[in-house]
Amino acid sequence: MTTLKLRYGAFMLGVTFLIILACFGAVYLVCQGRYVLTIFLLVALYLATYQLGKHFTNVFFLLFFVRTLRKRGGTMPLAEYEQFMAKSLGRRRTTAERNQLQQEILAALQKEGTVSLVGETIYLLD
Repeated sequence: MTTLKLRYGAFMLGVTFLIILACFGAVYLVCQGRYVLTIFLLVALYLATYQLGKHFTNVFFLLFFVRTLRKRGGTMPLAEYEQFMAKSLGRRRTTAERNQLQQEILAALQKEGTVSLVGETIYLLD
């Protein structure tokens, strides 16, 4: 679990650094009178933060699921996990995307050694 938090913290630090660097660059370019380059820089920043936001969603749901699992005593049936993800994501994703995200989250947590899947039940190992 600690590595997940460290990865999340490093990711957020990187995003913050990217935004600050882009803002300084935009101000510098405006002061130099290079307005077209400023527009390109801001469009690139927008596209980069959009892609990073998609990645952030996965990290957020990893940590959110672990927190929810802790609140429920460390166990959750697989069917309840699927309902939990469907409720959490709502209509923001299609069923195929939601199922893929569910599998990615479970696989990542198993790889980290945070959860274990025994039969039809998910157990928290921390």
